Amino acid sequence: MALENWAFSQVEGARDIDAIIQDVVSANECCAVLGIAAALVIANDHVSPVTLPLVCSQRFWTWDIQRLSQAVRRSHLNATTISWTFRSLRWA
Repeated sequence: MALENWAFSQVEGARDIDAIIQDVVSANECCAVLGIAAALVIANDHVSPVTLPLVCSQRFWTWDIQRLSQAVRRSHLNATTISWTFRSLRWA
């Protein structure tokens, strides 16, 4: 979560998103950094040649579908949000 917070603070500081993604993903063997990269892309509606391999990766989407399926089973909407459950939602 610290790396994710750092990445988003870099965006707020007007740093280039492609450069941030490169810093986050480079020389990192953990697949979780791909989630951070995807979150940066989605939150900022960023489209570039750097983001194309991420969006087109079938393996990444398979992982994300599995992650979402597990999150729904656990009743969590977001893995980084503590105590946020479907039961806590109030529908108007």
